[in-house]
Amino acid sequence: MMIKLINMPFASVLKPSLGLGQIQAQLKADEIDVETLNFNVEFGRLIGFANYEFINLIRRYETQIGEWLFADAAWGEGFIENPDEVLDQVCSESLQLHRIADPKSWFMDIRERIVPQFMEYCIETLFQDGIPEIIGFSSLYFQNIASFALARRVREIAPQVKIVFGGPNFHGEMGIEYIEKLPFIDVVCLGEADDTALPLFRALLQNMPPVGLQGIMYRDEAGAIILSAPPQPVSSEVINSVPHPDFTDYFRQIAQGGLMDDAGWKKCCYIPFESSRGCWKGDRQHCAFCGLNHQGMGFRQKDSSKVMEILRHYCDKYPVRRFHATDNIIPQQYFSQLLNRLKNEPLPEDVRVFWEVRSTLKRDDLRAFAEAGITILQPGIESLSTSLLNAMRKGVSALKNVHFLKVCRNFGIHVIWNLMTGIPGEKKEDYDEMCRLIPMIVHLAPPFGGPRIIEMHKFSPYYFESVRDEKWAANVRAKAWYRTIYPEKLLDLDRIAYFFDADWKDVLPSDAYAELDRKISAWIDIWQKSPRLPVLNWRNADNGRIVIMDTRSLTRTGTWELDSLETSVYRAIDDPASPLGITRTIGLSDDQVSRVEAILHSFVSSGIAIREKNTYLGLALPEGIVEPDFHWRNGELRIRISDMYEIL
Repeated sequence: MMIKLINMPFASVLKPSLGLGQIQAQLKADEIDVETLNFNVEFGRLIGFANYEFINLIRRYETQIGEWLFADAAWGEGFIENPDEVLDQVCSESLQLHRIADPKSWFMDIRERIVPQFMEYCIETLFQDGIPEIIGFSSLYFQNIASFALARRVREIAPQVKIVFGGPNFHGEMGIEYIEKLPFIDVVCLGEADDTALPLFRALLQNMPPVGLQGIMYRDEAGAIILSAPPQPVSSEVINSVPHPDFTDYFRQIAQGGLMDDAGWKKCCYIPFESSRGCWKGDRQHCAFCGLNHQGMGFRQKDSSKVMEILRHYCDKYPVRRFHATDNIIPQQYFSQLLNRLKNEPLPEDVRVFWEVRSTLKRDDLRAFAEAGITILQPGIESLSTSLLNAMRKGVSALKNVHFLKVCRNFGIHVIWNLMTGIPGEKKEDYDEMCRLIPMIVHLAPPFGGPRIIEMHKFSPYYFESVRDEKWAANVRAKAWYRTIYPEKLLDLDRIAYFFDADWKDVLPSDAYAELDRKISAWIDIWQKSPRLPVLNWRNADNGRIVIMDTRSLTRTGTWELDSLETSVYRAIDDPASPLGITRTIGLSDDQVSRVEAILHSFVSSGIAIREKNTYLGLALPEGIVEPDFHWRNGELRIRISDMYEIL
């Protein structure tokens, strides 16, 4: 093989690399000899897939044990001076390791015995068919150190091999710092490479410098670092022109690793696809915490017919039925184009498709998803406090977020969402307000991951505005764990870091979230452990009135009937509405608005409706809505360690 593309630990074994799949497809279409080696699968086999996935999922801990395990291999024996100190801290964190009685000894064994064994396996596999001309690494989040360890070994064994790095870990100044300081790197891609990957590899195969390629930085024969051309976002035309990603090597290696017939893997595995890039919402107003799209928010999308082709291709070619869009946000045009086509030309019934969306979607938009067979969405809810949503520049209200959850439950759409705390400008009243709201919406989907302290990410407004003038935080610095896995004397940690510590301004002490934590934990427990969910339903009585059934243990539990006017008002707040709008909708004159307001007040007092400013929303669902499957509520769409079997 002339070109080897590498996917190193700790990339998840539950999905193939979209970036490598796209590059492989382009190279194959040009009849270039290429193979993708998913070495993450072999490492998962060596340490047990369940525990491998747990390490991969670590994001919020103050150690990054996955990267740390490879640090000596990357930087030389002895780089890790005090392994006990790091491991003691790791073991003090809330580990969920599967069948590991002594985590500290287990991690030490991986570092001292399994990592060297694994590196030998990588080298032998890379060179078993001869010396490749080019080796390309894609790195996302916590793949750098294992990738550097292998690249360093390759340079020592076969210095003539050209080594290329790309992926989000190399965007912007991060990639520049790496190629300037790490002599085993020959080329880095500083941004999007859909239009440059093929000409880059062609040039390298011909021993030519990759001149004139946007976002490509390379080392010339004299060792000078040269920027071929400044990075630029690719166009919609380019995104539409690339062939479908090729994941054949991933599935072949999954089968070799013993996972193809594993029930846990089958349950959790998904295939990524891309239908757009950028964020049309962020182009108008960038969410303050978001560090995505560092080259710009400019929104570009694939034609709906192209996306339909990809989904059909996945159905026909691969043994997996979960497809996840990597988009930041679904294109608006898809509601009238792609979703309508999926409704009329449905995918196989067992296929589940996931998209990220705005929580401002209207009822008809969500109905279009349901009718298209798309029943997994991740909205950018982030909070149930309008004040905090404004502070994060979300451009949505708490009431609208609740409406989204309600309508999704109405249409049988599974919702995966996050709730943030630690937001600059927060007040105790914001969390008190949420604590009062949560008991009223326990029949709607909770944030299954629990509350999350907001993070400082490179390329986010929080980061740029804090570095520039300390608007949100002072003393922004690379998170402490970078010092345990990167040599400070060699690399500028603030340049290579994506995750930062900071002295946040105007935030509450950590104990201020205790009551919210308890409320959300109870909410999650209800959904994950109760055979039946709490009910807040309405049904039509024979006389045309509405009967309310409520089992949420609030102010008025039981069943009761609304009178005729109350029924009309309650129907009118199935979607958000104002008192005057309701009055007109139900056919009353404007001077009757006070009667409507009194009824609305009684609904809020009874906990069957909520109010924000002059807008009201009914919380009850129509009787007959299918309850989400218990197995889904208990974790089907979220990776659980118990679902991943160890295959040794």
